[in-house]
Amino acid sequence: MTAWRSIALAASGSAAAVVAGPLIGLDPRAGVSVSILVAFVWHIASSMREHDDDEPHEEWVLLETYLNLPDAYVTRSVLEGSGIATFLPDEHTAGARGDLVFAMKGVRLMVPSSELARARDLLASKGRNT
Repeated sequence: MTAWRSIALAASGSAAAVVAGPLIGLDPRAGVSVSILVAFVWHIASSMREHDDDEPHEEWVLLETYLNLPDAYVTRSVLEGSGIATFLPDEHTAGARGDLVFAMKGVRLMVPSSELARARDLLASKGRNT
């Protein structure tokens, strides 16, 4: 993933150097070179940070799906109020295009796998079906 970000950084920096460079008295070729160098250094630093992360990442699992975003928000607030992390991977799509929720087979609400049983118990105690 960092490779694409590095390419985007180099491209946007190069475009800015070509367009704005002459306005501030900078040779466009120098600006492009600096942009590529900065993107390369950023890419190397990002790659090293990713490999230093030895902590295992917990898997997110599906708790429930909802036919609309407000219902997912209510459940998310109940869970987060109890200290359970949540993730709505379809949040932005459903917010921008609510008509696509049915095609997406609902808005998914996910929790860390270690919190699944606790989340189900909490929702059951609140009178919600899981």
